[in-house]
Amino acid sequence: MIYNILTKLKLILNEGVKSSFGLVKDIVEISSITKEKKEGRVLITLLNVERDTSAGINFKSRAGLSVSNKFIQGNPSWSINLLVLVSVVFPSSGYESSLKIMDLVLDILQRNHQLNLPNSTEYLVIEPVNVSISELSNIWSICSSDLNPSIVLRIRSFNIDGNGVMQIHQEIKERILDLC
Repeated sequence: MIYNILTKLKLILNEGVKSSFGLVKDIVEISSITKEKKEGRVLITLLNVERDTSAGINFKSRAGLSVSNKFIQGNPSWSINLLVLVSVVFPSSGYESSLKIMDLVLDILQRNHQLNLPNSTEYLVIEPVNVSISELSNIWSICSSDLNPSIVLRIRSFNIDGNGVMQIHQEIKERILDLC
């Protein structure tokens, strides 16, 4: 689910940036920020996965029927938020360009503040997070990088109920890996 959410965000940002600047090549990537930064890019970095407790915590077990119509009992689902850093990384000589792209990124995010994922009726809400200067300094220090124009977003909230994990597990189990 995390991969699908970040990929959807990447597609929205890429489409907006490319159409506004008449670019052919994608410049938005899902990537961590490192000292060997990819200049001329908009990077989407997962900072944290947090449990959303704003609606309370459900301790009740879920019950249902499996594919073979047997009664199963499961753990309660979790409501999850993602903290994501969107940064514009350009060479220091292109700082003005990075500010122009950051303006556009903010505009795109404001216009697309709800993410609708394929094959889902749920939508996720994107909201900016206020980050203090010291917290921002810590983020960039941990990443071993220079300060770049950026915004921290909270993408809330989606449910983890174990069904998606079982589906991924089955796909991996069925896949033949050639490690040689």
